[in-house]
Amino acid sequence: MLNTLMMTLPTGGPTTGFYQDWSQYLSPMPHIFLTLVMLFMHSIALIFYYLGSGVLDAYQNSFKLLDFLNIFFSPNNGVYQRWNLGLIIRDMIYLGFVAFGLMMIVQWIKFIITDGRKGREWPKGISITMAIITAMPLIISMLTTIGTSASQDIMGNGNVSVLTKLWQGNSINLKTLAEVNFDMDLYKKDSKTHGIDSKSITGSDYHSVMSDQGYTDGLNDDQKKVFTKKIGGNESKLVDTTGGTLVLGKTFADEYPVMKTNWLGIIAGEIVFIFVVCGAIMRLFSSIYKMAFMSGSIVYFGLRDGTQGKRAQQILSMIEGQITGIVMMPISLIFFFAWVEFAFNTINALNLTVWPFTILSIAALYAGGKGLL
Repeated sequence: MLNTLMMTLPTGGPTTGFYQDWSQYLSPMPHIFLTLVMLFMHSIALIFYYLGSGVLDAYQNSFKLLDFLNIFFSPNNGVYQRWNLGLIIRDMIYLGFVAFGLMMIVQWIKFIITDGRKGREWPKGISITMAIITAMPLIISMLTTIGTSASQDIMGNGNVSVLTKLWQGNSINLKTLAEVNFDMDLYKKDSKTHGIDSKSITGSDYHSVMSDQGYTDGLNDDQKKVFTKKIGGNESKLVDTTGGTLVLGKTFADEYPVMKTNWLGIIAGEIVFIFVVCGAIMRLFSSIYKMAFMSGSIVYFGLRDGTQGKRAQQILSMIEGQITGIVMMPISLIFFFAWVEFAFNTINALNLTVWPFTILSIAALYAGGKGLL
């Protein structure tokens, strides 16, 4: 969200040039309007944050169902026993041997009528098939372990996740920025070590103003002046922000927010995140079901094509493809959020008016969502 060419705080306090450079971030509003807007937008964003956190937690825990892939290789499993899955394997083996016998007859006939030129490849095929069937439990276990680890590494967990990064990428902490005299490089370094986490998101910073108690503590006089001054009507001099009155307090006093926030980016990003991750969960469960059935049916298809082993290899390739899809989904999601952050960084640096900013922001989200699908 920050333009790296922004002016640092001059010695002696802010100047008109300083405010003009930071006009997108240092634009005071009446206290009542600002706090109401922040409370309203923060509440909406929090609703989707909690929903998104639940969806993320469900997605990460959904990988535990990958154990179903080994259901045909787990005769002691209660589900295996209650549903007599051993009978399915037995029937597939019977059918496979019947198909294998028929294929051997065909190969034998080919061998006889071609004087041994054809029909000799069955030993190679049955060897490949048996090797794949024997290795299936180990192969599935390795693939699922890799898929689970990759997803957890990419999506994040605990206090730092895709969602918290979304909030951090669309938020500027003006107190922290003031502490480093509005030096962009120092602010970015501090953000890396003191990033926004779930506690910050659900806290009061997002609906507080700089005049609230405690937010100017630790700031020097020059830094405090930033939040008590603004550019006058003719933009050639600085004036004090409108002070409160004895009757109305600071109801209509001009204020600066603690967190300058792109609510559109956060809320829209959260909504897209929820829909995409829900789709990823459905994709994961569909893949688990398909792969489990494939791992059981490989006995039949492997024996049916025991002369060359192509069917067993094709099924193994399909299982690998499903696992690849499971791993690539969170990677695609991360790429989407990288695009959103990059797009909003660039758009924010253009200092556009409301409508061009809104049009470009929505277009960026739409383009990223379409690319993700």
